[in-house]
Amino acid sequence: MKPYFSFLLVIFTLCACGDFQSGLYAFDKGNCSKARRLWEPLAEKGQQNASYYLGVMYLNGCPDMIPNYVKAAKWLKQAASHYDKDAAFALSELYSLMSKSKESIAWLKKASDWGDGYASRDLADYYEEEGRKEKAKTYYIKAVKQGLVEFSYADKGEETIDMIYKMNRRKELLQSHH
Repeated sequence: MKPYFSFLLVIFTLCACGDFQSGLYAFDKGNCSKARRLWEPLAEKGQQNASYYLGVMYLNGCPDMIPNYVKAAKWLKQAASHYDKDAAFALSELYSLMSKSKESIAWLKKASDWGDGYASRDLADYYEEEGRKEKAKTYYIKAVKQGLVEFSYADKGEETIDMIYKMNRRKELLQSHH
């Protein structure tokens, strides 16, 4: 009886992966309705990738689907419950769009704690804007340790970190005026 159960489990897993891949193909082609039909049953069973992609679809909308922040939060939270740093980062963006900065920062911290260098960099920027330079430096260095190439000089010391901060701020200001 046990081999039969294992065989069924393998078959079910392959079918679920096939449905996820078919959904990914539909999503890549802009057919979000089809992707949603394929992914929702998987997400309802707790499939992390399906939950994440559904959340992103509802967050950003698609050619055949308008954004829905309530559904985005539902699916992204489910994916984040599996320590998905991308889902936590997306939740941070969602709450930022909804002008809920406390929730946004809380999810950004989770993404940073789970290894997302971009979340660490965004937290550094946030704390810098708040005037909390030491906390900003802590997250800035964390971003370097998490592999952000653009910050690879931060381990050279405090003066270099200050210089990189200033360079990045200037770059952002220039980009915002173009």
